[in-house]
Amino acid sequence: MKRQNLIGLFLLAVFCVAPVFSQNKNEKPNFSGTWILDESKSNKALKALFKSSKNNPNLNSNEKTIHKLVIEHSEPEIKVAEIITTKSFDENGKSIKKAEKTLPSQTYYTDKRGEQNVNEKNQPFNSISKWNDKKIFVVIPDKKENRTSVMQLSLSKDGKELTVNYESFKSTRGGVVSPLGFGNRVFNKSN
Repeated sequence: MKRQNLIGLFLLAVFCVAPVFSQNKNEKPNFSGTWILDESKSNKALKALFKSSKNNPNLNSNEKTIHKLVIEHSEPEIKVAEIITTKSFDENGKSIKKAEKTLPSQTYYTDKRGEQNVNEKNQPFNSISKWNDKKIFVVIPDKKENRTSVMQLSLSKDGKELTVNYESFKSTRGGVVSPLGFGNRVFNKSN
């Protein structure tokens, strides 16, 4: 009798616990956190675009620029703020100046309702965001320029690395779509 009870309890546990594991496996990731740009893993073309300290000849070699993303993700809303901090150092390596610039915060809705944000030049833009598997895609159409940009956010399996991939396409009158630019920025989780 005891053996039958143990087998019954084991089977009950398997049937109750198995759905929990399968739910977690299909669960969408949460992008919340503070993320610091890892220039060594980021696309070189984007380093110039985002004014990397290593590729910008106008910056003093005694300056260091840190790009930080602060993300608040509560499904279906995801808020992204970017903070750029530039530190200047004297010839002995002592910090002498610090400047911080916060770009306009952006809000996206993964339920495809659409959103309107403003870019760093304070110009409005519309976008539509959605999940595709475990990645978030933000599609930004620009009818005036016949251009579409796509931003893709994805996390590494361990959740410690965020990749933000950018692609931009332009369509011509003949319906031909040509790539304008692409690249990615890789961020490491700091908290």
